[in-house]
Amino acid sequence: MNPRVDDRFEAASAVIDDFQVFLSQRNIRPGMSEWITELEWVRNRLKTEIFNQALGVEKGDEVEAQRDPQIRAALKAVGAL
Repeated sequence: MNPRVDDRFEAASAVIDDFQVFLSQRNIRPGMSEWITELEWVRNRLKTEIFNQALGVEKGDEVEAQRDPQIRAALKAVGAL
């Protein structure tokens, strides 16, 4: 378990900025429009993968489930959301 990452961790702007640098160093440079459109997906995927590594796959799966439209629809249907 990584002591700097707990279940309250969010992929804040600094994490996103670091990820953009990481991508750029590998000649991966999505267009601004694409980046803006997909930013929340990128933020969620980074959080998922960071949780996978720091807290375990179960915690990463929880993050992914919170975003999954089918799971959200099911939770809404049973009144849990």
